[in-house]
Amino acid sequence: MVLVCHDNRFVFLKTRKTAGTSAEMFLQSYCAGQPETPDERTHAQVTPHCIVGRRRIPAEEQTDLDRTWYNHMSATEIRTLLGPDQWPDYMKITTVRNPFAIAVSQFYFRLRTRNLTLPDHPEAHVTAFRKAVKKDKYYSCENIVYDQGEFAPRMIVRCEYMQEDLARVCEALDLSFEADRLPVTKRTGDMRLGLSVADFYDRASTARIHDIFAWMFDKAGYPDTPVGETNP
Repeated sequence: MVLVCHDNRFVFLKTRKTAGTSAEMFLQSYCAGQPETPDERTHAQVTPHCIVGRRRIPAEEQTDLDRTWYNHMSATEIRTLLGPDQWPDYMKITTVRNPFAIAVSQFYFRLRTRNLTLPDHPEAHVTAFRKAVKKDKYYSCENIVYDQGEFAPRMIVRCEYMQEDLARVCEALDLSFEADRLPVTKRTGDMRLGLSVADFYDRASTARIHDIFAWMFDKAGYPDTPVGETNP
């Protein structure tokens, strides 16, 4: 979803497969009128204190407000809805993750949501992943973090250092960091048959992911190769 907090003057821009839901729910808990432990499933809410976009609401249950404020909105859409008085003055925050891990996570997420299975053998998983990298569409999320050619986020929260980076965000917003507010949501690591992220890659798939997620390598400083990377 998207999260806008008027009292604390920030906008959370939610990228895909970066533990964004956990960070979002953590930040939502600091918004006035919101529960300290927000539900992962929620309709969109617009209050004097905040805007909470819809989260995990199926299409047949969505309201008009759900279709206005929703998951993974682009920075341009949010700026247009907020208007020129709020967007420039609010701190923009987003989450990132090692792009090589993102691609593996997206691969398994698609298998699960499409009710597809693979043989219970690591080589079959690696082969299927490399084929998917060649032909499937992978979302770089560039439209979520760029508006009119400018990188919108002022603060980046790395999935691999979630607590440390959220503590920095809280400090910047003059909020008290409380680690027990941070939930753990969707995980796909148990589907990988013990493979590390690096095991999935060859030279071609490495180059492809580097091209797709170029902005994330640039802004977050992730290494150009997946050697040694593991999936949180």
